Amino acid sequence: MNAITQGLLNKSKLEIHHLRITNATDSSFLLSMKGRATKIGVVSAIIAAMTVDLVGPRGTFGRLEVPAIKMGSRGADIAILDQWVSIVDMEAFAAFVMAIVHDEDLVLRLENGQTTVTALSMKSTLVYRKSIHLHGLKNLRTSLLEVEQNENIVHCSIATDNPSQFELDLGTVVYEVQDKNGHRVGELKGKTHVSCGASKVTLHGPVTGMVFTGETKLIGVDVEEDNWLKQIIPRVNVVFTI
Repeated sequence: MNAITQGLLNKSKLEIHHLRITNATDSSFLLSMKGRATKIGVVSAIIAAMTVDLVGPRGTFGRLEVPAIKMGSRGADIAILDQWVSIVDMEAFAAFVMAIVHDEDLVLRLENGQTTVTALSMKSTLVYRKSIHLHGLKNLRTSLLEVEQNENIVHCSIATDNPSQFELDLGTVVYEVQDKNGHRVGELKGKTHVSCGASKVTLHGPVTGMVFTGETKLIGVDVEEDNWLKQIIPRVNVVFTI
């Protein structure tokens, strides 16, 4: 029975529609995930609550508590809301964040989930592992909504259109402003929360000259808050082109 149930579980599919990372501390973050598990087979099954490893392109970066899942023949909705995840390997987590920001497609693996599955009135002890295929922020689109300049101080609003499943709170990001020739002409900062779909980022700071004429780049170089973003942002190379 274990082999049959494991086979059904392996063939099942986990689709994530929304994955949110917020509330960064020096070694943790708040994670929410919504999606649907499908293709479990023709029978109903209950997958017991378990702890899984979160594995990105360079290994395990955290662990997630997954609640019990009651699967019907058509699958089941999955919702993990506002769960604190401790970062167990900062290098592995930085690689995962870099993949989110720069890749068109990436894979998040759930591994080593020790669980039991109850189906057909029988209980089997199994290991849950699943690959989640996601879209990154490579195709994030940005446009300048408005800009005000008082002497050398600029206030601007940037519209973002995010087609991926990821929602990211990057904190108060400090951006180096570069003109179309790559010359540093100023610095802007502001809360950067990229939601799924349409959202807006508002920035302010000193800028020399009128540079918002196309091909202006805002490159994230620091974060004001003292947390893991301060370690990762300069390496991830968050860039808005407007």
